[in-house]
Amino acid sequence: AELLKSDGARRPYFGVTVRDLDADAARKAGYKGASGAVVARVIENSPAAKAGVLPGDVVTKLNDTAVRDAQEFAKAAGA
Repeated sequence: AELLKSDGARRPYFGVTVRDLDADAARKAGYKGASGAVVARVIENSPAAKAGVLPGDVVTKLNDTAVRDAQEFAKAAGA
């Protein structure tokens, strides 16, 4: 499934809410790194949901850009 979908001419729409990765979320995801964004919510029937993204997934790269936190996720997504 295509994860990135445009909501018109303005900005891409993934259908997720992310937050900064913390030690607890990293542990639950089995992720040993110290930076990234963790998916907090996936909107039903969104491009992310159709691609199999789940709450708790850790994002470390988006559009070939490193993602160290939720703010960098937003920048990489073009929000």
